[in-house]
Amino acid sequence: MTVRVNSGSNWAGILSIITEHELEILLPTQIYRFSPMNNIAYTLFLLFFSTYSATIWAVTIVECEDQTGERSFHEVCPPETTMVQQKDYQTAIPGPKQPDITALIYLAPECPACEAYQAFFAKYGIKTNEKNIVDNQELQTELTNIAGDLKIPTVIIGETVLSDYKENQLITVLERLGFTLVESTTQQPE
Repeated sequence: MTVRVNSGSNWAGILSIITEHELEILLPTQIYRFSPMNNIAYTLFLLFFSTYSATIWAVTIVECEDQTGERSFHEVCPPETTMVQQKDYQTAIPGPKQPDITALIYLAPECPACEAYQAFFAKYGIKTNEKNIVDNQELQTELTNIAGDLKIPTVIIGETVLSDYKENQLITVLERLGFTLVESTTQQPE
């Protein structure tokens, strides 16, 4: 399928769809001349491209059914199958690349501040290594040597040690390490 767009004699654009997944736009060199008509055409092209560029990267999935009633999903139904339904999916724009951060939490059961840290890290998809210090003399000694006191929760991220629940300080530490706070869409394993 070819669509030709003519606007006067100064410029012409050709928009041709090569395949279902590839879009080619050819513009003549005349569009770079500084005339009112060319500037309008160029502006309209940029406006169109910026408005619809996000939807260009989409995929259409069709549900197909064969003679035996078996259903499958494809981009195009295979021969001898009929299309049941079709749905368009836009691809997501990836979020910022995050550094690989693991938080070490010294905690105890039934500790509201410990649970607040766990919820915070789960919300933002930050991996945790949890150490329950109850009835564990070795971990209690380890925590005292690191933090200078036997206090829960104590969180260690990189070289930073945080005691109690201090969300503002935690956010500052994460941002300093290059982490951008974007809510996670995946569940952390329990």
